[in-house]
Amino acid sequence: MLIEVALNGNRSRKDHAGVPQSPSELAAAARDAVAAGAGAVHLHVYNAVGVESLDSADVAAAVEAVRNAIPKTGFGISTGAWIVKGTAARLDKVMAWATPPPYVSINFSEEGA
Repeated sequence: MLIEVALNGNRSRKDHAGVPQSPSELAAAARDAVAAGAGAVHLHVYNAVGVESLDSADVAAAVEAVRNAIPKTGFGISTGAWIVKGTAARLDKVMAWATPPPYVSINFSEEGA
C-alpha cells in the first residue's frame, strides 16, 4: 500500500494560515508527513507572494528544499491548467525547469494533457 500526502493543493493562506507554501514550509511538511508514514508527496509550488507558480526559479527552490528533506521519497508537483493559462504557455514553463521534480501530476481532463 502506498499513501501519498497532498501538502497544500490550490489552497491559500486565506483558507488556513498553516497551509505550507514557502520552500522551507513545504520541506518541513513533507518531512513530517513521511515520518508519519507517507510514501509519496504531492505539492503545489507557490511564489514569494503566495500565488501558485510554475516558474523555473520557484519550482527549483521548492524541489531542492523538499528533495533535501525527503531524499528517499518520491514527490511531485501539480501542473494544473489554472496555474498558467494556455497549454503552450504552461508547457513552455515546464520545459524551462532546470530542476524538475521526480514526477508531476497531470489532470487528464485538461487540454494538453
